[in-house]
Amino acid sequence: MNVPRRWRGSPYYALPVARARVDTSIKRQTAPVEGGGGGGDFDFPLGVYPVEPLTPIEGYTIAFESADDGPPAGGGGGGSGGGRGTGDQEPDEEDDEPWRTGGGGRGEAGQERAGDGLTGFDDGIGDGLEDEDLEPWPDRYVFDINIRASRVESLCRQLYALLPGRVFPILDVMGNDGYREIDPYIAYDLVGLERFLEALRRFRGWFFEDGMVGFGAMSEEPFVYIFVDEHKIVTVRVAAGAKEQVEKILTAFDLEEVDKIAGADAAVHEHRGVLDAPSNRPDLLTHDEIVEQLRDDWGLTLNVDPFNNNDEHGNALGMVPWRCVVRVFDEGGEVRYTESFLAAESLQNASELAISAAESLLSGDDPTTSPGLDNESDLDFGDPLTPPPSTGKSPDRPSTPPGEFPSRGLGRTGGQSVDKPGRPGRADAGITPGDRDSGGGMDEIPLDDLSLDMEEFDILVADRIRPEDADQFPALVAKRPLDLKTSRVIAARWME
Repeated sequence: MNVPRRWRGSPYYALPVARARVDTSIKRQTAPVEGGGGGGDFDFPLGVYPVEPLTPIEGYTIAFESADDGPPAGGGGGGSGGGRGTGDQEPDEEDDEPWRTGGGGRGEAGQERAGDGLTGFDDGIGDGLEDEDLEPWPDRYVFDINIRASRVESLCRQLYALLPGRVFPILDVMGNDGYREIDPYIAYDLVGLERFLEALRRFRGWFFEDGMVGFGAMSEEPFVYIFVDEHKIVTVRVAAGAKEQVEKILTAFDLEEVDKIAGADAAVHEHRGVLDAPSNRPDLLTHDEIVEQLRDDWGLTLNVDPFNNNDEHGNALGMVPWRCVVRVFDEGGEVRYTESFLAAESLQNASELAISAAESLLSGDDPTTSPGLDNESDLDFGDPLTPPPSTGKSPDRPSTPPGEFPSRGLGRTGGQSVDKPGRPGRADAGITPGDRDSGGGMDEIPLDDLSLDMEEFDILVADRIRPEDADQFPALVAKRPLDLKTSRVIAARWME
């Protein structure tokens, strides 16, 4: 699992030169390659590599997708983004990767998660937008490209030239939710391309080497969709008229069309994080701190259904335990974080409870004392920064692309800020995450401005906990037998 080490004191934007550093002790895996024109062995990303013999196949596949067929509903690759081409690929009948073990996870040969950010909410519920509500995509060609790790960034630079000046960023991260492998994020509002590219430059090692993250961007006019999944397989979708442009770029990299590509995901493989962020170096960001910054800077929203709580097979889960982390801007402008354990029946329900708990902590009240809630709050949380590994299986989840969303946000969830009634938030005070088309950002907010009298709450983590994992959380063990009959705050505290 990816153990969060965030919230080590100052928020990321209060640090003078926050950056990320790749762990140089990680040894890169290589293998003899079939196809391609790079010469030498195929080098895998530092964060994802096969653990059984594999002959990589470098090159690309191409398939046509008709506008009449609508956005593709299958293929692997990610939550918000990713989805491989539908071409000749067979859908997986099951997905049983125990992804989140120790520092990473292991995948079975040839397994690709279905769901590619193209239809409905991304929570395995199958009840997202109806087809008639979706804006049709044009006739398009989809390229799936496998290229050695040392050349992925260079290829992407050329492909990004196809994008217009404003795009919808996409981010998939392997999270700790017990019933969902990927936390899929999408921007509902257009972001300046330079803002997107600046983040890639700033955290290039994390984006292009880490096995826990996939990323991309898309535009509607012209239609361009570029996504790099956590295996660093690149998927490109373009309108039919841009097919030749993509082929010229691939030819320049000596890539040829092949019947089937084979990257790290073509065999049993491992995923791991690659960042080196010791606790005494707050200027070196962790995985979670980078995600927090991107959510602010790109305006990302967690692309899951806030109202239905289903597992990866679409089965209703009902009331389950949740672990939530809320970022709080208190009255003095100080930025703090709360951790709460809840019993809730949906993401929306959990978010409301988590913010209620944060409000109680901010006012000095007991967050577990309210009508219908119990009165025990003196609990030993243990180490709040080490949630247990999820034993969940990889879900098959559809999701919704930019421009095809059911709403403009999820209320109090998915990085959406909530201002307490009667008090000014950042927007009211003239403090905004920045004009996302001009390059401003929260990392550029003067610290003096953060001292304004405001209270604001952002849900940063909202993870469901499987019953078999509950005993690994001291806060939940203290409440055994765990009552999941009503939604309530089980326990909450400041993360110091």
